[in-house]
Amino acid sequence: MIDYSFTDEQEMLRKSLREFGKKEIEPQLEKMEKERKIPKELVKKMVEMNLLGMRVSPIYGGVGADPVTAGIVAEELGKADTSCSTAVFFLIPCVYSYLIERYGSNRLKEEVLPEVVKGEAFIGVATTEPDAGSDLASMKTTIVRDGDDYIVNGEKQYISGIGEVLEMGGGFVTLARSKPELGTRGMTLFFLPLKLPGISTSYLEELGREGVSWGGFSMDNVRIPQHYILGEENKGFYVIHEGYEFARALIALVCVGSAIRSLENAISYMKIREVFGRKIARYEAIQFRLAEHYAKLEAVRELTYKALWMY
Repeated sequence: MIDYSFTDEQEMLRKSLREFGKKEIEPQLEKMEKERKIPKELVKKMVEMNLLGMRVSPIYGGVGADPVTAGIVAEELGKADTSCSTAVFFLIPCVYSYLIERYGSNRLKEEVLPEVVKGEAFIGVATTEPDAGSDLASMKTTIVRDGDDYIVNGEKQYISGIGEVLEMGGGFVTLARSKPELGTRGMTLFFLPLKLPGISTSYLEELGREGVSWGGFSMDNVRIPQHYILGEENKGFYVIHEGYEFARALIALVCVGSAIRSLENAISYMKIREVFGRKIARYEAIQFRLAEHYAKLEAVRELTYKALWMY
């Protein structure tokens, strides 16, 4: 029997995160929705809780947390903030700073990772495009070697964290075609700061996640140094999928956390709402539906934690 149960330390973390959510996050939800931004004081509190870039190793100031522990954080943030703003602010840098540490040059790691851990930089991912969406095989952005540098041209869209990178610093783990004739076997992954010459940005609005910005950017002969390349040239398609696998498990747990919170709110309402002289929680049809939802959520939750344990 495989044992992927939580350790005592992980259970303690969950408890402290739940208290953090009630005390620090929930009172800020209305403000985040109106201002479309996570307050700086909340970001500072997340730094104090060692939540940002938490898979970053202690060498660069992080805690080197395992994937399951990162999943616990994602679930509890989703439960505290059903808009998912703070969860997105946590999970994207968590996943893609991990890719930078795993595949980036020492110079790049020293340049960006300590800033992420301190909440002074945001690391995101930029692979989707206006015409291709998440169909990476149809992307048009290109990267061409030019001496010791590389030249990038193209456009990325539906990207989380545009405003955060412009304000805080950092950049995006970005994918482009380096040998178009090879299809997905000719793509290279690299780090791209948004403040380089030749980059212009735009914003979109969406319903939900109001605390984290969303938009896109275009690249016109943008020059990046060689030490920004992640992994081997033409192997970027495979490296980015390693990040996707981790990210999707965390996203699933964020959704589980939000769904559980919604279910808890529904249960509280069922206990006080009366119909025909009885609390609706006493009606069998309501109880059956509630049990069905709970069972589905528990199944998703267990499967996702198992996936993170395997990862």
